[in-house]
Amino acid sequence: MRVGAHEAVLAHAVRAVFLDRAGGLEDAVVAVGRRLDAIALVFDRLGRRAGVIVAAQAGELLRNTAVAESSAVVRERVLRARERQRERRPQGPLNGALTGPQLRREPLAVAGQTLLEAAAERLQLSGRAIHRVLRVARTIADLDECSGIEEAHVAEALQYRESG
Repeated sequence: MRVGAHEAVLAHAVRAVFLDRAGGLEDAVVAVGRRLDAIALVFDRLGRRAGVIVAAQAGELLRNTAVAESSAVVRERVLRARERQRERRPQGPLNGALTGPQLRREPLAVAGQTLLEAAAERLQLSGRAIHRVLRVARTIADLDECSGIEEAHVAEALQYRESG
């Protein structure tokens, strides 16, 4: 399964936020290309934590007719992801129990590595926090049926990180 358009836009937006050294979040939004309509959903999630208000176009949101996945479809995807984990490590742990050395052996895209390094520096993440992000990103990649961890997977995992 390929990474969708929203995930790619999310990864681009998160990368712009973390790699933007000169300005703040507003400058990062400008750097993404003023595509407010495409990244409104992204900043709806990110903006709550960053304290940024993004003006969403109410009419477009009301016209959105996307149908959510059913529980049965999600369940099948989760079962396939767990099976991928068991195939990858027949005698080893599932993603949630991976150790640091095991995580370092996981294939991580260069863009994902760059994003993780920038986030770690900017958010002052500890080694334990970085490992937690990588475990979640590995699971997201398994749910997407990807063999490696991509930038979008790291971006999504960073969103789920508790702050405070």
